[in-house]
Amino acid sequence: FTSKTLSKAFIPDYPSLNEEQSKEVMLDTNDFIKKQLSSTPFHVRLGLTFIGFIFLCLILAIKSVQSFKKEKHSDGSIILSVIPLNKYLSSFARVYRTLIVLAFYEHPKVIKIIDSQHGVTRKLD
Repeated sequence: FTSKTLSKAFIPDYPSLNEEQSKEVMLDTNDFIKKQLSSTPFHVRLGLTFIGFIFLCLILAIKSVQSFKKEKHSDGSIILSVIPLNKYLSSFARVYRTLIVLAFYEHPKVIKIIDSQHGVTRKLD
């Protein structure tokens, strides 16, 4: 289970990426998450998929209610408001956010940008 809405909300703001870099990093990040979650035992994967689906449904329900009220909140703020509702949702969010942050900061393009901003050069394997 991966979701572009969740991924966008959990992607770190630093370093800022242009649109092309952002798309590539987002695709690679989602691929990383799929690979990591597919390597878990079936019962864990099933639970994470179910909780992720519930999480996404709650977010979409909140967004639809807000559209009727003419309110506009970012996906990130909506997700942060949903996380404390249930311990399973918060556990799912922690796992998902951890995978996204790990994949993001280990991405070669992100490493290159951070290194260039700090004047560091390193060899990537």
